[in-house]
Order: sequence, then C-alpha cells, then structure tokens
Amino acid sequence: MTLANVRDVALIVLAVLAILQLLVLLVMTLLVYRKVAPLIDKIGPVLDSARTTATTVAGTSQFVGETVVAPIIRVASIAAGVRRGVATLGRLLGRKGAKA
Repeated sequence: MTLANVRDVALIVLAVLAILQLLVLLVMTLLVYRKVAPLIDKIGPVLDSARTTATTVAGTSQFVGETVVAPIIRVASIAAGVRRGVATLGRLLGRKGAKA
C-alpha cells in the first residue's frame, strides 16, 4: 500500500465521519426543536399576563402617588413652612425684646 493509497483512504474515512457528524447534529437539532416548540406556544399567554400585571402595577403606583403621597407631601410642606415662619417670627420678636 503506497502513501497515496493511505491518503485516499484517510480522506474517505474523514469524509464519512464528517457526514455522520452532520447527521448527528441534524438529529440533535430536531430533538431540541421538538422539545422547545411546545414551550413557544405557552410563552404567549405568559407574556400577555406579565404585560397585564405591569400595566396594573403602573396604574396602582400612579393611584397611590396621587391619593396618598401627594397629600402627605403637601401637609409636610405646609408644616415645614409654618415651622420656619414661627422660628423666624420668634427670632424677630426675640431681637426686639432684647433691644428694649
């Protein structure tokens, strides 16, 4: 057997192995697709549910912000303003009393 014959046999063996490898890859791809395809059909309703939940959460947070947080901020602002006014008035009256 010559070196050319060994080369030819090796080339044929490698080609057959490459074809077998391609067939195994094709079979594995089909098996994965058969496992994933039913999940794709189930993802749609889950995404719709998540979208609905996100919309509900956004509406709830807006409602809470408008009905609870905004009035509390308003009252806190008024209280801070009154406190500052009383403190300023106290300082002014205290200075006038000290001069007299």
